[in-house]
Amino acid sequence: MHGPSWIAPRGLNMTTRTMNVGRRIRALREKRKVTLNQLSSLTGVAASTLSAMEHNKSSPTLNTLIKIAEAFQMKVGEFLDHVAYEKATLRRPGEEIRMETLSPDHDALLLTAELPESRLECAKITLGPVSDFELTRSQDAEFLLHCLTGKVTASVDDQDFRLEPGFSLHVPPGPSVILRNSGPGEATLLAANTPRIHTCPGPK
Repeated sequence: MHGPSWIAPRGLNMTTRTMNVGRRIRALREKRKVTLNQLSSLTGVAASTLSAMEHNKSSPTLNTLIKIAEAFQMKVGEFLDHVAYEKATLRRPGEEIRMETLSPDHDALLLTAELPESRLECAKITLGPVSDFELTRSQDAEFLLHCLTGKVTASVDDQDFRLEPGFSLHVPPGPSVILRNSGPGEATLLAANTPRIHTCPGPK
């Protein structure tokens, strides 16, 4: 069966950058042993407002962030770098974004959705038996495929590569790649690409 692997996930704007600023402000406050009421006194911002902000129920204004930076005796730029960007982001099972596939034979989980300042896209792709699709990307992009389970044949131009569990395939900028499940059961792969992976229907 031919068909595209995935399209945009349901309800997700791919340009949205979710940054848990409130949670990081709370962590910084607790690290400095400052209570919510003390921070309220230092900033002139109501404790209820700060609490809602720390629980990501409301978004802080730039003016509020400047006041908090001054309360922590930090330069505004340093403070914003600290609270606006993660050093690393941990994803737990169930926090992936399921892509809206166009075929019941395919499933794709986007592992890197809504990561601020990230150019990397990584997806876990599941192919049903006897299914294939084509991955395409911009001419200056490269990607890496890593087989987790099953057997997959990756056709790069006129050359075929057989992928089994533990096998990886690096594809430099240029050709598109057709992935085909060549085993009797499901096959799963990790596909990492920068910039974004695109998909289109496989050949008929």
